[in-house]
Amino acid sequence: MRRNQRPWAEGRPAGERAPKSHWPANTLSGRPLPNIEDPGHLIRSWSDRPVPVGLGPIPAMWSPRLEYAGTFDDRWRNERMPLWPQDYDPRQAQAAHPRLVSGEPLHGGEQVRLTNLTPNSDLRFRLPNAYLILTTSTRAGRFRQKVQLDRVIIEPAAKKLVMVWRSSLNCGARVRDVLSTVVEVKPHIRVAADGGRSGL
Repeated sequence: MRRNQRPWAEGRPAGERAPKSHWPANTLSGRPLPNIEDPGHLIRSWSDRPVPVGLGPIPAMWSPRLEYAGTFDDRWRNERMPLWPQDYDPRQAQAAHPRLVSGEPLHGGEQVRLTNLTPNSDLRFRLPNAYLILTTSTRAGRFRQKVQLDRVIIEPAAKKLVMVWRSSLNCGARVRDVLSTVVEVKPHIRVAADGGRSGL
């Protein structure tokens, strides 16, 4: 499959048909409409086709993630499979809507505001601070790994917040040499004068 091959319809939930441009006036009741709209591109008529702005994760085989996956052709199958293609773009792993991707790395402590997305209209809170330390032991020694807050999942109806940190360790072909990884969590953060952050 190449970058420009798109086997499924883009921008709509699986199984959803594109709405008709015209419906008889007496059949409009009960027709599906988006629950969330872009304030700058509100739907004003049945012929409007704004870009979807849903807040859920985008499946890997949907645009825009699909364009970043690379080229899966005979050369990839013969020379690289099961590794990613050489033209793979790491942005393929980004499941959030492009407008929900932070321009700066998240650390914890950031202010969050949800407007018109909950029954109470406005929800505000601050992300918890947490400092994670990952130490991996291998046959070659111990390694302290860099950790990055990678994903924030907010479920207002369930009153639930999920924060996911990401780290990686290049093991090459010696994956079996990895013995263990220890994760330490320090819930309090001290911000230094130079902007550095350390656990207390």
